[in-house]
This record gives sequence, structure tokens and C-alpha cells, in this order.
Amino acid sequence: QASNTLISNCANNIFIELGGMYAFTHCTAASYSTNFLLHKTPVLSVANFAVQSSNPATNNLQAFFTNCIFWGDEGFIENDVLVNKQGSNNFNVTLNHCLYRALNDPANTTLSAVIKNQDPLFDSIDVSKKYFDFRQKNNPSAPAINQGITTAFLYDLDNNNRSVGLPDLGCYEKQ
Repeated sequence: QASNTLISNCANNIFIELGGMYAFTHCTAASYSTNFLLHKTPVLSVANFAVQSSNPATNNLQAFFTNCIFWGDEGFIENDVLVNKQGSNNFNVTLNHCLYRALNDPANTTLSAVIKNQDPLFDSIDVSKKYFDFRQKNNPSAPAINQGITTAFLYDLDNNNRSVGLPDLGCYEKQ
């Protein structure tokens, strides 16, 4: 279980395979290519299988993502959310009040009140200076503001109160 978490500019930001039970709430996963790392994999990759000794092994999967942002720069990746299923195991992946970038909606996924392909308008992304501020304070028309649902997590990563209006998507709350 993860809440109010920022995961950025990793080779694999969130990579889940071989099933399991997961709950991510108010998380921001974002990736931008830099001189050191190219954004070549989805920021969220979920699968109920893994290849072991040339054979796929499968397992049950439950993964719930609530009030999250999954975003990456364009270029190498068309879908920053990728969900793969094999076999007949129990499988439930839900994106609930999430913002993401993808050419195609993720397969085998329940989508509820999602925002697709709208730039989250983070406060400052300067790849050349390696400066990344994933807050959304400077742009009142950022699409993730006031788009979440109430959860048990009352404060954001900066300890700002989420109970002012509807909660924002991602790990930071605009105050």
C-alpha cells in the first residue's frame, strides 16, 4: 500500500508483475528523458504473470489506483499505463479518479472518472537543468485540481490539508 508518494524519472517507475495485492492512493509517477535516463518504459506497468524458465507463471492480481497521476514525456512511449493479463486467475485492476497519458486505454482495467491525455501542468519541468517540481500550485487550470475523491489520507506529501474542497490528484495538494 502506498499513499502520498512521488516516483519520478526511474527506469521503471511502478513495475508490478506476477500478481499480488496493491493499493496506491494520491501517488504521482512521472518520467521525463534526461541526459542520464531515457523514458523508454511506461510509468505504470502491471501484470499478473512473469516469465520463469521460458514459461509464463501467473497469479491473482488486485491493484487499485485512486487519485493518482501517471505521466511521461512523449517520444519513446505511447502508453504510460500498461496492464497485461494472462491465464484465468482472479484479476482486478482499477484506475479511479486518475490522470494518465496513453494512446490506448489500458486493457483489462476498470476506469472510473479518469482524465486521459491532459497535460497535468506541473509547476516546473526543466529537463536541461534537471529540475522537476511536480506540484500544481502555479496553474489554477491544471486538470488534476479538485478532481479526486475523498480518501482516508487527509494530508499531502507537503503536509497540506486535502479537505479544502475536493482533493487533487497526485501526491501534492494545491493550497
